[in-house]
Amino acid sequence: MRVSHQARMEKMTRLENVAICSGLLIFILVLITGYLLYAVGMWTSVLLFTIFLMIHAGLLFWGWARMRLLFRFNSNKTYRRYVQIEGVGVLLTVVALSLFVWGGVMQVNQNIAYSWLGTLIILPFVYMSAWVDRRLKEVDSEHVTYQELRKQRRLMKVGKR
Repeated sequence: MRVSHQARMEKMTRLENVAICSGLLIFILVLITGYLLYAVGMWTSVLLFTIFLMIHAGLLFWGWARMRLLFRFNSNKTYRRYVQIEGVGVLLTVVALSLFVWGGVMQVNQNIAYSWLGTLIILPFVYMSAWVDRRLKEVDSEHVTYQELRKQRRLMKVGKR
C-alpha cells in the first residue's frame, strides 16, 4: 500500500497536533496535581516521581503512536527495522529519564550537574532520531522527515495570519 507524500504529511501533522495537545493536557494535570498536593501538604518524593512518570508516559505514547503510523506507510523490512530502532530509542530515553529523575528525587549523585546529565541522556536520542530519519528517507523517498514537518508547521502558521 503506497501512500502519497502529501497524505503522509497530513497524517504526521495530525499526529504532531495530537502529541502537542496530549502534552499540554498532561502538563495541566501535573500542575493541578502538584498544586493540590502542595496545598494538602502531601508533597513526597514518590508523588513527585509519579508526576514525572506521567510526563514520560506522554513521550512514550508519542513514540508508540509515531511508530504505529510509520508502519502503515511502508511494509519494507528495512523501513520497519529503522522505525523499530527509533521506537526502541524512545523507550530507552524514557527509561533513562525516569532513572535520572528518580536519582534526583532520591538525591543520589548530588555532585553531578543535573543539567549536564540530562543533556547527556537527551542528545543521543536526538542524534539517533535524525540518523534514523535520514535512513528512512533513503529507503522510502516519500518519507516525511522532521525537517519537512517543521517547515509545514511554519507554513501553516504563516497561512493562518
